[in-house]
Amino acid sequence: MARSIVSAALPLLVLAGACVDNNADSGLVILRNVAPGLGCIADPGSAEVRTSGIIEDDAVGGYVFTPVVRNDIVAFEGENLTAKSIFIGGARVTIDFSDPDLFTAAEQATFDTDGLTKFVVPSSGAIDPNGGMQTFHLEIVPPELLALIAPKLAAMTTDPSPSTMLDVRVQFFGTRAGSDVSSNTFRYPVQVCHGCLTNALGPCDTLAPDVEVQTGGECNPAQDGVTDCCLAADSSLVCPAVAPTPTT
Repeated sequence: MARSIVSAALPLLVLAGACVDNNADSGLVILRNVAPGLGCIADPGSAEVRTSGIIEDDAVGGYVFTPVVRNDIVAFEGENLTAKSIFIGGARVTIDFSDPDLFTAAEQATFDTDGLTKFVVPSSGAIDPNGGMQTFHLEIVPPELLALIAPKLAAMTTDPSPSTMLDVRVQFFGTRAGSDVSSNTFRYPVQVCHGCLTNALGPCDTLAPDVEVQTGGECNPAQDGVTDCCLAADSSLVCPAVAPTPTT
């Protein structure tokens, strides 16, 4: 039989959550996480800001973070712009659990060793001085960690849609004029849930042929967007939902 389906509101745009510290003195600054558009395209000039994320515990891929990163170094007229450009090498990611009882201390220690809660995401790109900006796509919650969280949530039988919050911290690093530079550390909460982004429409054969179906998030179907599903004749879940083909 299909598992219990519960839909929930999303922590979407311009909500309290993500924050930026002020410890960066290198000119490299993570400004915000933008909500990506069609095809997971992230526009650095977009006003649609996502300050927290949500992902299903059975997601095939990890949570994709789409930050805007800026170079605040000033290059004056006549100066070599390349010498003041910042060349990105990647990002350091650290994950802490808001629920201290979700895993034991021993379990969490193995996560660090296995690179599930402390790791580096390689990336690349050159950011020009004088406020140059660039967006990036980073997987900041690995699917292997989601797979370990899933049975913990499944054990919470008193909650029809259990979830837990991850405190994710991201810091970019790179080089400028041959010297190493690091950005501020950007905190971004990610909620991991069981069934909260799945919306049951009922049996597939009862759907209207012109039904509009939600298909999840732009970067990962199981994050930051609801997916409409339906039940097949054998009670298996079809996601996204598919209406029956009209007969003539």
